[in-house]
Amino acid sequence: MFGFGRPEVKTVVTSELEFAYEEYGAENADVVLLLHGWPYDPRSFDKVAKPLAKQGLRVIVPYLRGFGPTKYRDATIARNAQQSRLGADIVELMDALQIERATLVGYDWGGRAACVVASLWPERVRALISMNGYTVLDPQTLATKLPRTMEELAQQWYRHVMQLPLGETVLQERRVEFTKQCWEMWSPNWKFSDGTFADAAESFGNADWMATTLQQYRWRTAMIAGDPSLEEMEAKLRSKPRIAVPTIVLTGDDDPLYPLYTTEGLEAQFVGPYERVLLRKVGHCPPYEEPDAVVEATLEVMKRSR
Repeated sequence: MFGFGRPEVKTVVTSELEFAYEEYGAENADVVLLLHGWPYDPRSFDKVAKPLAKQGLRVIVPYLRGFGPTKYRDATIARNAQQSRLGADIVELMDALQIERATLVGYDWGGRAACVVASLWPERVRALISMNGYTVLDPQTLATKLPRTMEELAQQWYRHVMQLPLGETVLQERRVEFTKQCWEMWSPNWKFSDGTFADAAESFGNADWMATTLQQYRWRTAMIAGDPSLEEMEAKLRSKPRIAVPTIVLTGDDDPLYPLYTTEGLEAQFVGPYERVLLRKVGHCPPYEEPDAVVEATLEVMKRSR
């Protein structure tokens, strides 16, 4: 058994990464992968991972590419975080750890990676918790889609900053202020401590965090091209493949990045058992804001997959 304090950071090698992760629970148990978003890190799952492990599960919390101790294997590898690459990273991590199937729990970047894996590699996914709904992207559509309200447009300010040369300067010189502002705006009812933020912000010191971040946000609005070797996967994703694994969508009713209307009417994208759960006074990061609800939903969706 692994201890229930903060575990040691372990590493496996995949095609592009020295992939760092933390692990809780018994090695021979059913596996849950907890996938963090931007700008967060595995600390967001501290109050989720331990309770799940105490339920007899093996819980793995990776540091996504560009975060914390996860490193690119060499300088020639593109600092690329487009959606198909994030999804492929998770499959390669599972391969390296000899995990055949896992329940995927994710939000923001991690939720998108989880949706990609469930779409393209459903045989590897036992069940899915997506905290922002169906988040597979079509960059060309996203680049021209008019937000429904001016409030929604205003909340996207950080994406627009990162399209400009100014984005590099801000991420280099105002990294802490920039990311903390995102936390404050995206979770308006969550009063986190300076220590909580500082613990996560350690992961933003990764030497490739800025390049990986800029690539992702510039790719998603079609400002730059993706990796040609990933185009076959991206073409499949642009067709918005349906997800057949048991799924629970957790929706915070105070998430300004994903207003409630953006997660309504998604039933057509989920052809397996599906439920949408509304979390009251919760913003963009349910694992921090309402960890018990994430634990409960994970255990419930796993029951439905037996």
